[in-house]
Amino acid sequence: MISCDKCGECFTPPTGIGISITDHVDSTDLIFNGTYHADSIMIYYYDQNNKKNVEISTISDTLNQTGIVYSRDIAWKSVEGFKNFYLYLNYEDTDTIYLNVVSETKNCCTNHPVKAFTINDEQISYDSDNNCYNLKK
Repeated sequence: MISCDKCGECFTPPTGIGISITDHVDSTDLIFNGTYHADSIMIYYYDQNNKKNVEISTISDTLNQTGIVYSRDIAWKSVEGFKNFYLYLNYEDTDTIYLNVVSETKNCCTNHPVKAFTINDEQISYDSDNNCYNLKK
């Protein structure tokens, strides 16, 4: 007997997460200006007691003088069940990220919405012009 699948394949992977870091007083980009060095920034989490790094890249835009920490991996890790992450900026500054990305299937389509995103237990504004969250320091 041949089965008829009325649903085609429909899958949207989790969206990558971008984070810009700006001065809370004058909005100066703290990655671009060198306050935080792109090659030192890390995001990590703990699997049991094992520290694991999340794959990230740092995107620099010289025209707009901005820097963004970007990761697709962090959203996948959240879907897998890891929700608490750490944003290491330098030896004096590590922030706590809570990211809840879930897998939802509706009308045969699976997508992965962000249900919650906080840094240091605070809601972070989303900059739709740059497609990233803006952490003010």
